[in-house]
Amino acid sequence: MVRRLRNCRQALLFHIPCLFWRLLNDRSGININNLVEAAETIQNALYPERREKTIKYMIRHLDHYLEYQQGYRAGCCAHLRRFLSRGLFCFRVGNRYGNYLVTLYAATKVLYVANVAAQLLLLDLLLGAGYHLYGAQVIS
Repeated sequence: MVRRLRNCRQALLFHIPCLFWRLLNDRSGININNLVEAAETIQNALYPERREKTIKYMIRHLDHYLEYQQGYRAGCCAHLRRFLSRGLFCFRVGNRYGNYLVTLYAATKVLYVANVAAQLLLLDLLLGAGYHLYGAQVIS
């Protein structure tokens, strides 16, 4: 019973970065799932009309997002935002700066790598001390 609980905990830890991405991905303003499905439709389209309609949909979706970005950069407090973003890194990251998805993707990958490292350390604790350098000891 304890072993099953431990395995469930480990599985949950591997699911956390995926949940992180899914929860925060929707706040970007770009519906990535729809764009990927549209790209697959373009790739598999048999009729040129269907292909053109899907391409126009994707262009319209991305244009809407880019217009939203331009409206933010030209607002009444644009100079203040630019001044703050030069001095403080935390003001440079965000949906309205256009780098939200890239930052979110990188943070998700960092969570995956940290999770793997933590899992290896937990496994080393479970097996006993000295196994974290086992591969190097076998080679030498």
